[in-house]
This record gives sequence, structure tokens and C-alpha cells, in this order.
Amino acid sequence: MQSLDNKKKLNRIKLCRKVQWLINLAGTVEMIDVIIDYFCKTTQSIILNINKSSNALSYKSAMVYTSSNNISGHWVYYDSSGKLYNAYDLDHQKPGSNQFCQTYSLLYMLGDNNDVFRKGFTDKLLPGSDNYINNIKVVVKFWHFMFKYSEPLFEWMLAEVKSINNNVLANNGKSYISRDTSKIDKKRIIRLLISINNHADEIAQNC
Repeated sequence: MQSLDNKKKLNRIKLCRKVQWLINLAGTVEMIDVIIDYFCKTTQSIILNINKSSNALSYKSAMVYTSSNNISGHWVYYDSSGKLYNAYDLDHQKPGSNQFCQTYSLLYMLGDNNDVFRKGFTDKLLPGSDNYINNIKVVVKFWHFMFKYSEPLFEWMLAEVKSINNNVLANNGKSYISRDTSKIDKKRIIRLLISINNHADEIAQNC
């Protein structure tokens, strides 16, 4: 992963906009379904369990989304024995932050099903506030791998990114990738990932 020297410091709003497209992509049921189909050895479930606490429920082999207010929510993973993997509990993610619980949960699932992902990504996640920056960089490395994994998968993911961008533009949002969705391509996406990597310290602290 490339890095840039003398990066420009960004305020919290700009930092959070910088990562929102990736948060949206990782948290779609469609994206999770495709990752399960491509990489998981055993069948997994996706459970959208709005307005209930994931810690109060027992699931097996499941990606679970819960929300207390129908607006913001949190993704967790339960393995085949029902063990809960929660980025907050594991201290991989800053408590209360709006960062990458979607991707962390995907990595818990992938690491549980696929040794390549376990060794290359999941095992690289480390607990503690001193490691939040490291963990964001693991997230970036993972998505960098995914966007370059195969041309069919990339084309599908590109269409998802463009759909997310169009939805943001249609709703007059400001966390868009480009004002012209047709200009979004692999090079632009990789540049966006590099930028997240370069600002990982600020994102870990402020988002």
C-alpha cells in the first residue's frame, strides 16, 4: 500500500466523509452475500435484527446487524458454536466510534472459514487503543485485496460503489465519491483506499 508524505490534516467531517462509502459498501446485505458465496466454506446467515441487543441473543454461523434507534446500528459475527465476535468487545474498534464494524465482522467470519483470510487479515487485528490505527490499515489492506481479487468480482463491486455514489447524490448528501459517477474506476477506488490508509491515525481518533 502506497503512502503519501506531508498529508493534509482533515477535520472530523471530512474524515468521516472519506470513509463513509466504504462503510456503506461493507454493510450491505448484497456485499456480505457475495463474500459468503466466494469465500466461506460453510453456509452463513445474515440476520437483520433491528431494535434488539445482539448480546442478548444466541445465533450460530451468522452475521447479525442490530440497531437501537432504526438509524445507526452495529454488525457482529457468531461462529458455528455461537461464540460472539464484536469489534467493541474485542477492542479492535474505538468504543462508540463510527468506523468499520462492518468490515471487522466480515473478517471474523472470513477468518473462521478461510485460512488465507485468517492469516492475512483477521489475525492481524490487534486489541487496544494503541492498535486502532493498525486495525484501520488492516481494513484498507483487505479491501485493496478484494478490489483486485478477480475481474468479475471487481466489476460487481464497482457497480455497488457506483450505486452507493448515485444514492448519495440523489439525496443531496456530501459523502459522495464523485459528482460524476461514470468517472469512478479501479484507479480512483485504489486512490481512495490509499487516502484512508494515509489518514488512519486521524480516523482512529476522530471518527
